[in-house]
Amino acid sequence: MSKGNTTSAPADYMAMVRRFPLRPLASEAEYDAAWELAEPLTGRTDLTPGQQMYLDALSFFLERYEEQHHAVKQPPGLTPAALLRELMDLRGMSVTDLGRVIGSQPMASMILRGTRGISKANIGKLAAHFRVDPAAFMPPAAARRALSKETRRRMAG
Repeated sequence: MSKGNTTSAPADYMAMVRRFPLRPLASEAEYDAAWELAEPLTGRTDLTPGQQMYLDALSFFLERYEEQHHAVKQPPGLTPAALLRELMDLRGMSVTDLGRVIGSQPMASMILRGTRGISKANIGKLAAHFRVDPAAFMPPAAARRALSKETRRRMAG
């Protein structure tokens, strides 16, 4: 009997799999543990191929769990900036706190005032921080266009 074609996975990918095996998430504790691994990788452009493979797979399981247990949709008529303010209020966050999340307090102020939109990079950071679907921070038309692409590349940056 011959073996089927297999490819070897990068060593950093396998190390991450050993740390947290890729499988459907069954509890809030597993969800939190998965986020602890995914959050530092989210939005980075310097990931190795192995790290990117792992993040893509883990993001799939995080998304699936969120759809079942943490669904947050953008309420009709609520702009991405207004949703951001609501989420900040729920967590007791200040503009300075938001600046730490996105890397710039002045940019955080401009986003909240509505003088700047939320960039794709910041959408990824905010979605990871607040644990919501990235589409929640997109204008409705942009969210519809990006939905299938974002599903494939969830929070990869």
